[in-house]
Amino acid sequence: MTDHKQVAASPFEAFFRWWAALTMRHRGWVLLVALASVLLSGWLAHSRLKFSTDRTQLLDPDHPIQRSWKVHRQSFQGNSDLLVLITGDPAEVRAAADSLGVLLNREKNYFDEVFFKIELSKIDQHALYFLSLADLQSLIRQLREAGPWMSSTQSGLPGLLEKLAHTQDPQSLKPILPLFTNVLEGMSRSIESRGQAPYQSPMPSFQGEKQAVKMGQDTVYNTIQGDRTCLMLVQPSDRSGSFEQDAQTVARLRQCVAQVMRGYPSVDCMVCGEVVMNTDEMVGSYRDTRLSGGVAVISVFGLLMVAFGNWKRPLCAGLSLGVGMAWSAAFAALAVGNLNLLTVHFATIVAGLSMTFAIQLLCQFLEAEEDHNAWQETVARSGPQCLIGALTTAIAFWSLHFANFRAAAELGLITGTGVLLCFVSITTLLPILLSFFEGSGGRRSVRLPGWTIWSGAVSRHPYRVLFISLFISLYSLTWVTRVPFNYNVLSLQPAGSEVVRLENFLQTMGYSGLFAVTSAANVSEANLLASKFEGLSSVSRVETVAALEPLDVQLKAPLVEEVIRLARPLAAPARPSTPPSLSGADLQKLARDFQSASSHLQQLLTRLPESPEKLRFSRELKRFEALLDPEKPGPISSALQIYQQELERDLARQARFLSEQRPIEPDILEFLPQPLLARGVSPRGRVSLRIFPKGNAWDREPLEFFVNQITRVDAYVTGSPLMIYYNIQELRKAYSTSGRVALSVICVLLLLHFRSLKNAALAIFPKLLGVLWMVGLMGICGVSFNSANFLALPITLGIGLIFGVNVLLECQQKGAASLFSGSTGAAVTLSGLTAMLGFSSFLLVSHVGVSSFGFVMAAGVGANLLTSLLTLPALMTALKVKDN
Repeated sequence: MTDHKQVAASPFEAFFRWWAALTMRHRGWVLLVALASVLLSGWLAHSRLKFSTDRTQLLDPDHPIQRSWKVHRQSFQGNSDLLVLITGDPAEVRAAADSLGVLLNREKNYFDEVFFKIELSKIDQHALYFLSLADLQSLIRQLREAGPWMSSTQSGLPGLLEKLAHTQDPQSLKPILPLFTNVLEGMSRSIESRGQAPYQSPMPSFQGEKQAVKMGQDTVYNTIQGDRTCLMLVQPSDRSGSFEQDAQTVARLRQCVAQVMRGYPSVDCMVCGEVVMNTDEMVGSYRDTRLSGGVAVISVFGLLMVAFGNWKRPLCAGLSLGVGMAWSAAFAALAVGNLNLLTVHFATIVAGLSMTFAIQLLCQFLEAEEDHNAWQETVARSGPQCLIGALTTAIAFWSLHFANFRAAAELGLITGTGVLLCFVSITTLLPILLSFFEGSGGRRSVRLPGWTIWSGAVSRHPYRVLFISLFISLYSLTWVTRVPFNYNVLSLQPAGSEVVRLENFLQTMGYSGLFAVTSAANVSEANLLASKFEGLSSVSRVETVAALEPLDVQLKAPLVEEVIRLARPLAAPARPSTPPSLSGADLQKLARDFQSASSHLQQLLTRLPESPEKLRFSRELKRFEALLDPEKPGPISSALQIYQQELERDLARQARFLSEQRPIEPDILEFLPQPLLARGVSPRGRVSLRIFPKGNAWDREPLEFFVNQITRVDAYVTGSPLMIYYNIQELRKAYSTSGRVALSVICVLLLLHFRSLKNAALAIFPKLLGVLWMVGLMGICGVSFNSANFLALPITLGIGLIFGVNVLLECQQKGAASLFSGSTGAAVTLSGLTAMLGFSSFLLVSHVGVSSFGFVMAAGVGANLLTSLLTLPALMTALKVKDN
């Protein structure tokens, strides 16, 4: 002990002895100041410390992608859309979407710019420009050739039959076969249902350049997967990225969805989007943190009660740690202000790392002689060692500041500083708190059942221990290059969560909650840029309001004028008429006339080439002829009257719609609804583009391929895929850089402390070996690195270093055998076990990333504990290393 005291008899030891005496002498004032500081820290943390779900805050603000993203978000709304997918029967889906849209538009405190459909009333008179050139030419041909036939319908079925009977040219039938086929099918359906079947227009629909358009259609819904799924975009009123606001908004949206969907039980509705995923992730983290935190507190408190013999000592350790945690929260509030998805876990990390200091002091105190100076000697002996541990841990975290990754730098700053603050609070307050309960003396040993069996294994069989350690190390070395890195942040979400389920559903249709964004100066440039993106093999689709702009308007203008000219005569108002009722004799005549016309038409059809339309027309002729039963004149007459009235109104409406078209070229930006314009056009007129990746871009290879391709087309493209790509890239770079920096600084610090290269190497040896064993255990258990648990690598460099330092000093002074009978071994063991229990509690959480972080940290601490307590003493025994 004499030599050890001489080593410790330094300015550090003198300072800690003076500090312990000063604080103990004024312990009442110290506690009062501590209480006041806790209240002040709590107020600062509550008022200034906010939580953000915005992943864009993870990157450095000066990163090019971050700057582009900031500019884009300021110019366009819709980059934080909440997505609602409504799936089911098309009619039910539209009704549910309308009901939900009305409800959300009333909730102005939560939602803004709800978009799920486009009202076409403003662009009705320009609808012809949205047809393709081929459709316009086909429409003109039909109006020219079918005009006389359409006018004959005003005389009812007899007039139509008379017209058909006098037709001699089969080629004149060809262009109107689809129309006649639809009319025959409609009349047959009306007779079969006795006039109850809903009317369906026989006019063909045209496949527009953008989507299926029917003449006179007044509403287009934002649908995918045909008409069975409506995609609703909901912009939150608060777009600050505040977790509290986002959580309230998402919760309210789900309440509204549940309220509306009770009226549509056959419709399935899902809520998703990046904001939803981030919010659910944060909410889940809070929920799981309460669970794991409770389990950790109970298990650690129970372990310390067994080890220290009563509940007072663990309570005092917890209270002194709590003061440091309050200071840490206040520092975080002042230094960073916002906690993100990475820094939100700083408190758990700080608490797990700092409990080591309390355990070290308690173990030294229980071994101290029972006199009034016991606490001064305890702090004087343990203070310098704990300071080394605190400094090395803080340096490991502070080294994250050198990386170009904002979240890592902030985590390093507040966590490293938090460890030092907790060191100050524990070394200051723990002796004072215990002095109120136990005076200045205490029990001389810590209760760790079965602990002494390890003493013989290390002291009597050091080479066996070294051989086993070598075998484990060589095996772990084989896993260093084989443990993969999982880049898929979606896979870190709880299995079976709504966000994961919905994302998988979207990907089956070429959509994703993950898309890149960029902008163009105007509509024409946006369409040009969109065509370049669509030509990329990694892109599934490009969405932009510019795509709604009609193409080839100059070529279409004369065609539109011709359609209007041909439609005007057909739209002339006709006197309203009610088709006469048919008696039995009338029906018999109608049947004879139809049979005659049908035979005539069948002969004409033989002169036309075979086609599906010809076969369908023949089939409908036979069907209708079979339904004309003279024995049932009443039902047949009524059904035909109903259908003919509907047909006349429909044809007049269609013709009137065409005749009212305007030949003026439309400017689509003047007619689109505000919710769509807010997402697609900036106040300065720039047009936004959304680029969706092909395949699962949450995985590394498709994501990298997608990012590389689109950035070659446009250097200013940004958005979530690029954020995720560069976040993980910078994350790995940050941790690799911080690891090298931390290791270098820690080595220098150990050299300054020990003033011996050999002792510094021995102190850090178990740490490096423990990291290797940790990687080996990950490989055996099939755990991969990811964006959440990769943080464990730089953390483990600092968390267990104090184990090796304490064991080295103890073995040098008293030998390896004394390690398991004195306070040092007990302190190291308890420190490791409490840290392992704390981090193991993360295994209970549902979030895969947090759970894997707990596993890696527990494995790292456990491996470092074994290498410090077994491998290092065995090596020192084999080498017969003594204190210099």
